[in-house]
Amino acid sequence: MNSLDKKVSVYKNVFDNAGNVIDLRTFLLSDKYKNEVEQIRSEPDKTKRSELKKHIPAITISGIFEPIRADENLKEHSGLLCIDIDGQDNTHIKNFSNLKKQLSNLKEVLYCGLSVSGNGYFVIVPIAYPNKHREHFRAIKEDFMSYGIFIDNSCINVSRMRLYSYDSTPYINEKASMYNRLYIPPKSTYITYSNDATDNISTIVKKTAEYGICMTDSYSDWFNIGCALASELGESGRSHFHELSRMSNKYKPYETDKKYDSCLKTNRISIGTFFQIAADYGIRFKD
Repeated sequence: MNSLDKKVSVYKNVFDNAGNVIDLRTFLLSDKYKNEVEQIRSEPDKTKRSELKKHIPAITISGIFEPIRADENLKEHSGLLCIDIDGQDNTHIKNFSNLKKQLSNLKEVLYCGLSVSGNGYFVIVPIAYPNKHREHFRAIKEDFMSYGIFIDNSCINVSRMRLYSYDSTPYINEKASMYNRLYIPPKSTYITYSNDATDNISTIVKKTAEYGICMTDSYSDWFNIGCALASELGESGRSHFHELSRMSNKYKPYETDKKYDSCLKTNRISIGTFFQIAADYGIRFKD
C-alpha cells in the first residue's frame, strides 16, 4: 500500500478524542476547509488565531487510536512520523520560505506542506521500525539539527495531532525511502576541566547538542539550570538556557524567556548545581 493511502484517525476538532478513520491522502489533499485556514492565516491576533485553530479537523498521522486518542491506545501504526518546523524557532534561516524546496532533496521526505498558520512546515517521513517511533524521532531531530533546522519536540508523541492545513503546492514523493536510523543514547562523555567556569559551561552545552542529551525534561532540573546560569552568567546565559531547553519536547521559546527572566531575580543556586546536573546526565569532568 502506498504510504499516502494509509488509514489514520481523524477528529472533528481538538476537543474530539474518539474520532473516526480516514485515508491520509484524502485529508492532506482536500480543500474542504481552505476558507477556514485562510481565515486563521489572516487573523493578526494570536489569541484569536489559537481559538480558531481549535475548531478545525485534525488527524493522527502515525496511526489509528482506539477507543480514544492516547499514546497507549495505538491500534495500528501507519509507519509514518510527522515533524513540525516552526518559523519562530528557526529565525536564523534567512530563506525560510524556500525551505520546502530544500527539504525535497531529502530522499526520506514523503510530504512537506505549510502548517495551518502558514508560518511553518510539517514534514511526513516513512519509518522502518514503527515500534521504535521515539528512537526514530530523536534520530531525525539530530539529523535536522545538523542541517541547522530545529523541529518541534512534541512530535515525539505517537498520538500527536496534526491540524488540517491547506497548501496549493505541497511537495509529495510517493517513492520516498524509509528512514531507518535509530537514536542511540550516548555513553558518559568526559570533558577537560577549565579554571574558567564560562568555558566549562560552554563545553557542556556544546556536548548536549552533539550527543542529543536532554537535561531539561524535568521541571526541577530545568529551573535549577536556568537559575544557575543566571547566577553565574547573568543575561549572557540566556542563549545557553535556550539551547539546553530546546532539547526537551516541552520547549517553548516564550516560556523559556519568561523563566529566565524569573531566574535572573534568583541568586540562590550556584553554578555547581549546573555541573552536578550535567554529571547526572553523563557529562563529567576528567579526573
